[in-house]
Amino acid sequence: MRDGTVLVECKVSRADFLAVMAKPHRHSGGVGNWRYYMAPEGVISPDELLAKWGLV
Repeated sequence: MRDGTVLVECKVSRADFLAVMAKPHRHSGGVGNWRYYMAPEGVISPDELLAKWGLV
């Protein structure tokens, strides 16, 4: 990991995830070379992720 940073954003509910997804700046990039959401199973579906985001 010499070429960047990792961002992990934890979501505890579906409403929390949807509120973040409604923010315009979320769609234009952000911090971290690698970006992940961490959430309980079933809160976020992989097909809902923005490009360059992963799911833990």
